[in-house]
Amino acid sequence: MFLLVSGLFTGMLLLDDLFLLHERVLPGYLHWRQRYIYLGYMTITLGYLAGFRKIIFRTDHLLLVLALGFFFLSVAVDCIAARWGHLIPVYHLFEDGFKLFGIVSWLGYFANTSLQWLARPE
Repeated sequence: MFLLVSGLFTGMLLLDDLFLLHERVLPGYLHWRQRYIYLGYMTITLGYLAGFRKIIFRTDHLLLVLALGFFFLSVAVDCIAARWGHLIPVYHLFEDGFKLFGIVSWLGYFANTSLQWLARPE
């Protein structure tokens, strides 16, 4: 169940990033404020982490912590850039760089966890 929900959660994040749901679609067409969208994602993430905390703590979770940290930094840069982006013309480099490191860490965590579970003798 953990890997299934994790895959669905990953797919949700992928679709959001691919179609710019939190930046353009939801605020532009549905008039949702971006801060509430981020609050919703934070609530979903905390619910996911709380719901699977026992499983997560039994895994090698350093890469997951790194991924969440990088995603947080990416969102922080996005929020700062919304107000002061004109002062830092290369803020996209930081935002997308942190996001890339988060994606790689996320992939590493789930690939490692999946391989360990497949290698376990039952």
